[in-house]
Amino acid sequence: QTLGQKIASRETRWKALGGESLNTELARATAEHDAANEELKRRCDLADEIALIAPPADLTVAREFLATIRDTLTTSESAETSTRQQATRLRERHETATAALTRHRDDTAAARQTLCDLESAIKARQEAHGDETQRTQAIIAARDAETQVAAKLDTTREVLAALSPDLLVADLERFSRSLTAQEARLRNAENTRLLARDRLTLDGSTDPEAELHHAEARHSATRDQFTSEQRRAKAIEILHQLFTSARESIDRALVQPLAGRISGYLQCLFGPDVAARVQLSDSGIEGLELVRPGDPAFSFTTLSGGAREQTAAAVRLALAEILAAGHNGCLPILFDDAFAYSDPDRIQSLQRMLDLAALRGLQIIVLTCTPADYAAFGAGEIRLTTA
Repeated sequence: QTLGQKIASRETRWKALGGESLNTELARATAEHDAANEELKRRCDLADEIALIAPPADLTVAREFLATIRDTLTTSESAETSTRQQATRLRERHETATAALTRHRDDTAAARQTLCDLESAIKARQEAHGDETQRTQAIIAARDAETQVAAKLDTTREVLAALSPDLLVADLERFSRSLTAQEARLRNAENTRLLARDRLTLDGSTDPEAELHHAEARHSATRDQFTSEQRRAKAIEILHQLFTSARESIDRALVQPLAGRISGYLQCLFGPDVAARVQLSDSGIEGLELVRPGDPAFSFTTLSGGAREQTAAAVRLALAEILAAGHNGCLPILFDDAFAYSDPDRIQSLQRMLDLAALRGLQIIVLTCTPADYAAFGAGEIRLTTA
């Protein structure tokens, strides 16, 4: 698809430069050039014929003949000047057409080379990922799984929307204020009870049975209130768990495209079987891991200095690719000697990763003090020198 888009772009540019009429203009210019040569030959032959005419018999005839010759010469010079100008214009048009044809041939050769490279890459991908039947089955299985997950996600969102998750925080604050107020009322009641007991003791009259009934009534009321508050607290806890689970599912659904893009860039560096996995926590993205089939996962902090530089560059490219969707699919990204800890062999793999980012629409700008390391990058080079 990328090659098709490039071919269409080149054809549009070729047509805009007048490529369709190039052969017609070249044929017309060639015909005009041949006609001018024939006219020049005819005039030269005519000049030779004039030179062979016998001399005039007297002065009057000679003067008339001289005037005729001068008129003929003037006409010939005017025709020659016009012919030279026309030949100059035709020569310039011919040179322009030749240069345009050369450029178009170079562009066609480059496009063919790109097509060969893409065909080789497709063949390598096919050899690495199995035949078309296996890939089709894997795609069908992935789409079925995606459909099921999407259905579960829609169901979860509907349940979550029905539970009004936006009101949970306000309910929690309200319940906390209510619990604080009830605790204060309980303390005030206890103080009142102690004061009443002291007053009753000082008065010399007590009614233990009435106090017992009163205490049992208050205990029953308090227990009912405690049961109600406990039931509310459990409901809030369940809602919080559902909200947390739904948020994790949404976070993973949003983070998965980022992990996929990072994996695509890391595969240019560490092989086609490496994958990136984003670690999530309650506060959001916590870290990044590199995973290979059959090997333990490597966290970002355990990588070497060069591997951390390369992995960080892959993350930057993936984020820039996601952000580029809001900027017409193109976004510049600058690397200022960002691979100081990478050896020359790894820099060649890094160029493959940067070229993949450029093919995906990003504008890659690399500032380096060692331009020889990027000689095979295939990008435009601008050298900055100091006076």
